[in-house]
Parts: sequence; structure tokens; C-alpha cells
Amino acid sequence: MLDNQHKPYRHPHAVIRIELVEEGEAKMEIVSHVHSKNDTPNQTRLVPSMELHSLHHEYKKNGQIENLQISVEFDEPEHVIRAQYVKWADHELDHPICIGNGHVANLMKDDKTEIKVRCLGPKRCEMAVNGKAPCMIDVRANVLLGGVPVEIRSNSENAFMAMRSGLEYAKARTSGELNSASLMLTTWQKSTRGSTYQAFTAFDLEYVGKQEDVDPISKGMKAY
Repeated sequence: MLDNQHKPYRHPHAVIRIELVEEGEAKMEIVSHVHSKNDTPNQTRLVPSMELHSLHHEYKKNGQIENLQISVEFDEPEHVIRAQYVKWADHELDHPICIGNGHVANLMKDDKTEIKVRCLGPKRCEMAVNGKAPCMIDVRANVLLGGVPVEIRSNSENAFMAMRSGLEYAKARTSGELNSASLMLTTWQKSTRGSTYQAFTAFDLEYVGKQEDVDPISKGMKAY
């Protein structure tokens, strides 16, 4: 079951997007909150084109972003990352008709009222695969990039699992003081039997050390 839904703790300055990890094409880019006016072949309602943020050009190397060193502000992974399944209406400008967490979902009826239904996830729910818009996972994590608050977004369950496990590992390495961990977002090449030994791009969140000059958030929370 996915984490309980909650809103981000503050407005992010930019968005780190990680897309299409399951298909083997993990692309990492930093975008603004402004949609691009230019039509591109890959632009869709589910993956709209966004204007690149100035941070993208700052961190880009060899034409792309391969890794980003980040940190977080909370000690509990569930306060950092969240995910939910979202089924959009077929109309281009409409609204989500179902939002769930793998256990229960809020379903929007035709009369705009909401009801609680069982959520089976996009692979087992019959409604999830009906219509033009599929049910997709929406992953969001609040992090700091060079001290700037940004939000990581992805439509990949693999990315969610990689980030969640990376946060759990970093929490253990820092004796529960996750906000003192220095983390590295990384895309890398590998091949497996499942890919018939053809190279594809994977994504990972690695613990790379502890920041000694950071006060543990748990200390302040306990004092409060």
C-alpha cells in the first residue's frame, strides 16, 4: 500500500522530473512550474512539456543531468516522499476521477460527488485500464538541492521504490537523523536477463555521507 496522501510542506522552487524508468529510459530534468508553449512530439496531457529551470542548466553536464546531490528536512521517509494512484478523465482539461493508495480510493461519480471504493492499483483494477487516460502512479518527494527547496516527481513505481529504500537506508546509516544525510540522485546504465542483456537506464538514490554541521530535526521537535 502506498503512503497516506498529504500535501507538500512548502512551495517548491523547481521540479526534478524522472520519467519512464520502467521502459528503461530514465531521464532526469529540472523544470519550472510553467508549461511550455512549444509543441513537441513527446508532449502529452499526462507528460506535458515544461520550461527548463535555470537550475537545469547549472547542473547539466555533457548535455544531460546524470546525478544530483540532495538532502531532506525530515527524519521520517514518510514525511519526505509520498505516492498515490491517479486516474484522469479522458477530456484534456478535466480532472482526476479516481485517486487511491492501493487500499482505498476516492472515486468521482458523474454527478461530481465522491465515494470511497476499494483500490486495487493500476495493474488489477478494471477501471484503471479503461478509457484513453490510464491510471498512473504519482510520486512526489520534497528535497533540498543546494539549499533550495525542490520537489521530485515521477510516474514510475520503480523510482518510488528506489527512493523509499534509499531514504530508509540513509536513516539507518545516520542513526535516525535522516535530515543530516547527504544523498545522491543517480541515473546509470545496466543490463539484465529481463532486458535480454540490452543496456537500459536505471535510477537510484544513494547515501553518500553524513553532514556534521546539521542539527537533527528530531532534537528541535522533541524540544517543541
